[in-house]
Amino acid sequence: MKKTTVSLTDLDNFIGVIVPCKSGIWYTNQMGGSACGDPCIEGVFIPLNGNWFNFTYLKKDPLEGHCETLKDRDRIDLFLSRTKEFLKRFPCLEDVLRCPTEKEIKGVFGGEAWVPLIVQTSKNVPMVPECLKDFEGKMVYLTYPNSD
Repeated sequence: MKKTTVSLTDLDNFIGVIVPCKSGIWYTNQMGGSACGDPCIEGVFIPLNGNWFNFTYLKKDPLEGHCETLKDRDRIDLFLSRTKEFLKRFPCLEDVLRCPTEKEIKGVFGGEAWVPLIVQTSKNVPMVPECLKDFEGKMVYLTYPNSD
């Protein structure tokens, strides 16, 4: 079967999550600012309501320039602190997605415009959108336009 790849790189003002799963469709997006990472993952892309977000907050993204596989503790700690800072800019996201723990994120690839996050459980957060309820507790990748 031929691999179908969808590039999100040229879209403007979009924000969504990629849920890793067997779908036959691979998604990619330039990430990491001028570091120009180009990750690709098989899954399902779920667009989030762009009206929830002030895209000007992405202009000074605390994750700008990050593009790496998170392996050592210092890099993981730095990434997690910047991810928490990022989430605080978007209260509507913070209600639905949470920062992973050090254990959950070790060995994961992440950075600007490709942010690994965990879907909150509806027990903790009653505002989890219906489209994400099947993925509660799972890692997803928040993706949006890269700064470069």
